[in-house]
Amino acid sequence: MKNRLTAIILLFSISAFSQTIEKSSISSGGASTSNGTLTMVYSIGEVNVAETTSANIHISEGFISKGLNASLGIKEITKIQGVKVYPNPTVDKVNLSFTEVINAEVRVFDLTGRAILSKHFNDVKTSIDLSRYNIGTYLLHVYDLDNARVITYKIIKK
Repeated sequence: MKNRLTAIILLFSISAFSQTIEKSSISSGGASTSNGTLTMVYSIGEVNVAETTSANIHISEGFISKGLNASLGIKEITKIQGVKVYPNPTVDKVNLSFTEVINAEVRVFDLTGRAILSKHFNDVKTSIDLSRYNIGTYLLHVYDLDNARVITYKIIKK
């Protein structure tokens, strides 16, 4: 009898100290919609950690903003037109020529994504010396610094 009483007390004490995990969400937007008596609200990137409902009042901890419409300010990048890259494949140097004077930066990356060379120029042509690099494939990025234009070439070094 004593063991049963101990087991019952132990079960009640375990359930008395248990906790519940409230629902949570991490979202990238927020709004609300209503259809008659049902209203659905979701938050903007805020974790919903506590809710209380009483009669017609619903309180929830978190940031909920009705009608917030935010976007990132991303400048559109266009391709540079009229670029000649030669010779490709190359043994030591790559020449670049443009149809107009361009204020640009050339970056060369290996295939692991590591930048191995960077050069700034402001002209209609330039050359990139690859003689000290291993035989292989490289990516050449040309960034037009004034007009937010870019172009990428695959360069093979023999």
